[in-house]
Amino acid sequence: TPDTIVAARRSFVLITAGFFFTALLSFWPFLSRQDYLPFYPLAFVVCTGAILTVLDRREKNRNTGNIWRIIPVPAVFGVCELLLALLVHPFWINKAKLETDLLRTTLQVSDPGDFVFDRRGETVFRQRCFYPIIETFTKERIRRGLMADNTIERCIDTRTCVATLPDDMPLATFRFLERNYLPIGSKLRVAGVLLHSSTNGKQFDFEIVIPASYKIIGHDVDTVTGVLDGEPYQGNQRFLSPGTHTFVQTSPGHDLAVFWAQAVDRHFRPIGW
Repeated sequence: TPDTIVAARRSFVLITAGFFFTALLSFWPFLSRQDYLPFYPLAFVVCTGAILTVLDRREKNRNTGNIWRIIPVPAVFGVCELLLALLVHPFWINKAKLETDLLRTTLQVSDPGDFVFDRRGETVFRQRCFYPIIETFTKERIRRGLMADNTIERCIDTRTCVATLPDDMPLATFRFLERNYLPIGSKLRVAGVLLHSSTNGKQFDFEIVIPASYKIIGHDVDTVTGVLDGEPYQGNQRFLSPGTHTFVQTSPGHDLAVFWAQAVDRHFRPIGW
C-alpha cells in the first residue's frame, strides 16, 4: 500500500507473527498444540489479507472475476474449514463419555477419604497421592534428577487402591500400575492381581504391594474358599500386608483374582478377565 502508516501496521502484524513462530521453534524446548495458539490469529490476519489481495487482482480479469463474484473466496475457505472440522472432530461421536465414565466410576468405587493416583487430577473429586502433575516438564525434571520420582512409594504409603493408567508417564510407574492394579474401566484400575498356579492347579503364590483389605474372587463362581496364608478362607475380606502370600483353593472354579474388597462389595469386577 502507498499509505506509510497502513504499511507500517501491516508490517508490524506480519513481523510479530513471524517472530513468534520463529522464536517458538528456536527456543521453546517442549512444543505442544496450545503453544501455537497466540500465532493463529495473527497468521489468519496475514493470510486473509493475502487472499483478498489476490482476489482483487483477479477481478481485473473479467472471466475469473465473474466466477469469484458468484463463489467468493472467503466462502470457499469457510466451507472447507467446516468440512475439515467435521472430519477431525465429528460431533456425532461423544468423546466426553470417556471422561464422564471415569468420574462416575471413581465416585462409585471410592470414598471421599480414599486416595487416587492420576496423571493430572482428571479424577477431580478425590485427593491425589502424588502431588505433582505428570506432564512434560515433570518428566524432564525426573529424567535430569532434579525431582525425585516417589510415585510408587506414595501409592504404598497412602494405600492408594484406585489409579488411572495413562500411557504418557515414566516407565517404572507405568509398569508398577500395570502389575498391581486391575482394570475396571477404560482408564481406571483397582488394586489387585490375577492368580496363577505355582505348583498345581489349586495352589497360588502371589505378591501384594498395596496394603489393604482384599477378597479372592472367581470368574465363574460366586464364593471362593480355601486356605490363605495357613488360615481358612471363606470368601470374607482379609487385610493383606505387602509381601508374598499363598492361597490353596478348595472350592471349584478357575480364573481367580485377589481384588480390593471395597470394589468387590460395590459390584466391580476386573474387565478383560
